[in-house]
Amino acid sequence: MLSQPVPAHPTERAAGPSEPSPPGKPPAPGDPAPGDPAPGEPCAPASRPPGVARPDEAGAAEGLRDVVAPLLGTFYRAPQPGAPPFVDIGSHVEPDTVVAIIETMKLMNPVYAGTTGTVSEICLHDGQFAEQDSVLMRVSAQAG
Repeated sequence: MLSQPVPAHPTERAAGPSEPSPPGKPPAPGDPAPGDPAPGEPCAPASRPPGVARPDEAGAAEGLRDVVAPLLGTFYRAPQPGAPPFVDIGSHVEPDTVVAIIETMKLMNPVYAGTTGTVSEICLHDGQFAEQDSVLMRVSAQAG
């Protein structure tokens, strides 16, 4: 009688094709969730609500400076739920102005404007996931 090798650890799986779990039975650890892309396939792009700018569009217009995410995480415009946002479109900012926070692994990381000017565009919604270096907002550079 032939038998498959026993995994060294309960979370390890023997090599071989993964078979879907029978209906009504929870999937085994390591099985892809329904709707997940197959390994090696790119994820589908997230849908973007109307009126939200695409950060990957052909660069910022002349005179605009991008404020980018210093690391990946959840973008928040306010310090806590129900509080007013750090900035709105039209707000004047200085390089040391906190314009948002990025939550990564339960740590709240401040995002600074990094330039002087006026917020002209906010590219993500509150609570939306941001990749590292993605454009969060654009600031019209102050002349002078």
